[in-house]
Amino acid sequence: MLAAQPKSAKDLLELSQVAIHAIYSLFPPQGLTGHMNGRDPVSEKKMRQEDGRWSTVKIILNFLFDRHRQTVRLPSDKLEKYLEDLDRILEKTWVLLQEFWEVVGKLRHESAILLLG
Repeated sequence: MLAAQPKSAKDLLELSQVAIHAIYSLFPPQGLTGHMNGRDPVSEKKMRQEDGRWSTVKIILNFLFDRHRQTVRLPSDKLEKYLEDLDRILEKTWVLLQEFWEVVGKLRHESAILLLG
């Protein structure tokens, strides 16, 4: 695990380089291992989308983590979707068991991390 609190842009750049070096030391690129069907452990696609960018607010595993507020919550669009699912079920006089358990499964997954947060 990597834990540090950079104090400047230079420190942040160095920390980023150390993190990438650590990833490559644990998971060497295909060129070094000779493994032909593997992928680069550092996703260039995610880096282009700035998914690997340092931030105090970050969506990880579909949860919004806020370092400054020290909170974890559902992103607004996901929360709206779950509320719509609940409203749809509550408006009915009956619901298919499969539909009911799908919504319960989603809420159970979300509540596990939200209760810990």
